[in-house]
Amino acid sequence: MRGKVIERVFVVAVLLVGLSLAPGIARGGWIVEWTNTAIKPNGDRMTPESATMYIDRNRVRVEQPAVTTVIDYDKGLFTILNPKQMFFWSGKTDEYLSEMVKDRAQAMRERSGRGLAPDYGMRDIDE
Repeated sequence: MRGKVIERVFVVAVLLVGLSLAPGIARGGWIVEWTNTAIKPNGDRMTPESATMYIDRNRVRVEQPAVTTVIDYDKGLFTILNPKQMFFWSGKTDEYLSEMVKDRAQAMRERSGRGLAPDYGMRDIDE
């Protein structure tokens, strides 16, 4: 008789623990981990950098050693945090893409030796 009581208490305890964890399990989410190894233009490999991406309820957070990026697709917000350089930027995804395209186009002009001179025929990158 005493064994059955202990067995029932154990079963109830397991059920309570399972039910308390169920909301977290049911809402799900994904965790993706990977390692990036950037290669310099001269072919040298840089130090591998690990990254972890958390995806849940239309939001994404990417954690890298120096930078954390948060994207909220429902609100269309993009946030970058770099605590080491004391850098923070947040805005709409469209604003981020616009700035990135502008900066990359200018960097490409400078690397190719074309500077800001428009007469070389280099077109701006269409956002």
